[in-house]
Amino acid sequence: MKIPPALRDQVRQRANDCCEYCQLPQACTVLPHEPDHIRSQKHHGPTTPENLCWACARCNDFKGSDVSSYHPVTNALVSVFNPRTDTWSE
Repeated sequence: MKIPPALRDQVRQRANDCCEYCQLPQACTVLPHEPDHIRSQKHHGPTTPENLCWACARCNDFKGSDVSSYHPVTNALVSVFNPRTDTWSE
């Protein structure tokens, strides 16, 4: 589903044109940032402001449609960072 331009701009402005996963500003990369479904459409994630975040190409490619991953040190299964509910300080 194509994200309407007004919604796309709302997501970009809310993120201050920075990736909401890694905090990389758009000005620091040549590849364009884009809206990402936090919960992918594959997993019935809606195309709403609450489920969209602004993501750099690297984070968006790396995350894909995953909802969890294995922690590299503990090998525990953990949820992927959610910029709507998780905070960087934690």
